[in-house]
Amino acid sequence: MNNFAVAGIDGYGGLVLDKNDNETIIHKSFHVNLYDGEDNRTEHRNLAAIATTHRLVLANEDPGKVVYYEVPLSIVTSVTSKGRALFRKHGRVNLTMKGRTGHQPAFPDTRKDQMMITFHDQDEAKLADKISKALEEKAWTLAERTRKEQRAAYDRVYGIGGIKNRQQQQAKSGDALLGAFDDLTTLMKEAQRLADMAKTLQTQQAAAQQSDGNDRDKEELASMMATAGLVSPVTKDVSRDSYYTDLARQLAGFLAGPLKEAKGMLQVVDAYAMYNRARGTALVSSDDFMAVLRLFPELGIPIETVRLSSGVSVVQDSAVGTTALLEAVEGYLARFAGSMEDLSTLTPVTAAALAEEAGVTPILAKEALLLAEKKGLVCRDDHVGVAFYSNFMRVV
Repeated sequence: MNNFAVAGIDGYGGLVLDKNDNETIIHKSFHVNLYDGEDNRTEHRNLAAIATTHRLVLANEDPGKVVYYEVPLSIVTSVTSKGRALFRKHGRVNLTMKGRTGHQPAFPDTRKDQMMITFHDQDEAKLADKISKALEEKAWTLAERTRKEQRAAYDRVYGIGGIKNRQQQQAKSGDALLGAFDDLTTLMKEAQRLADMAKTLQTQQAAAQQSDGNDRDKEELASMMATAGLVSPVTKDVSRDSYYTDLARQLAGFLAGPLKEAKGMLQVVDAYAMYNRARGTALVSSDDFMAVLRLFPELGIPIETVRLSSGVSVVQDSAVGTTALLEAVEGYLARFAGSMEDLSTLTPVTAAALAEEAGVTPILAKEALLLAEKKGLVCRDDHVGVAFYSNFMRVV
């Protein structure tokens, strides 16, 4: 059990998966105890056992003290399971390991290369089967081979191999140029050949540059899709009892980026659509989505659901609140509202104009103007449409 290391978690208490290696969660068991070898005593009780394509993770998911312990499957040499019996109260899974993780041990007081996991819910056979299949598939080696192939391809074009190829081409061109000076006739012939060669090289270089650009575009697109998508969407089949807790942590991590881009506030319907689009076919129902949003305060996640005065429900970053929206209004007024010194420069701000400038939806832009009106930053002008002017009386 001394092979365990502390696994990484995100800011919302969720397990961090390796997106670069396409790591996914394949099974999750609950109410398990972890033992050092065949010892009969343990302090590690009521944990969750999470099997991924790359790791076995034991987790304490209690709010306020979430911690994950991991052991890579690459050092697991055998896995066996035993069900309940006459003199065996709980089912168990035994794992044997060889080697170390290279990280600080999570349990430095343990000395054995074996561990035993006992189950209250008779889930030992399924967990052992999932781990065995992962050991057969060795997903971590496939990812490593892919990286090596990519590095080899890169070296052929840009690395030492690429340099050698270019040097060989330059040497051939140099030999042709030296031979051209043997006599005038040869020079004229070689000059034409060199011109043809230069034209060919120019065409190849242009094609290579265009190809490189396309590759870069493809890599950038792949990176954007990986960021927007979810490597391992939380599902009821895998998470079961902790479905809502796991879903809440994954949703919070997903919303961090969009909330930052949207000035700390998103409409609930937009957040729901974005999240389901990222999940692909593993869609979340609207009822589950709203239940998860209500769970955020209980888990200590700094994202809250607020119903605005206009009746629109939004999710907002608790640390930012409405500050970012008000700052967007102030920034717009400073740039476009004009001044009292020249009344001809006075320009109203509308929700549509603010939405375009601040990069938020028109509904949130309108809410920002209503908030700014309450704060005395703007004053309303009601006519066919609604416009707001900077409230210069506040500085008099």
